[in-house]
Amino acid sequence: METKLKKLVLEGFYHEAENLMLTIPLNAQRDIIMDLAYDTESIAIYGFLRYMLEKNKTKYLLEMTIDVMINPLCFVEGAYEVALFHTRELLK
Repeated sequence: METKLKKLVLEGFYHEAENLMLTIPLNAQRDIIMDLAYDTESIAIYGFLRYMLEKNKTKYLLEMTIDVMINPLCFVEGAYEVALFHTRELLK
């Protein structure tokens, strides 16, 4: 399942990836996303999370997005600023 999700996200099939994510228990979603972000170091992971946030801005998704930006994708220029933006959104 993780391999299929990785393929969908990296190829930009966010709708299909979202449908697959919805079949995964909530407590496993974060682990899978973090593994994908560490393994690929791809900004596409953030793009997918933004897609999901646009559709359903939940505390859980905001926290996961912040975590991705300050940990596996911290080397990307502006990652901390993006994490700060999402932190402010979380606090609203």
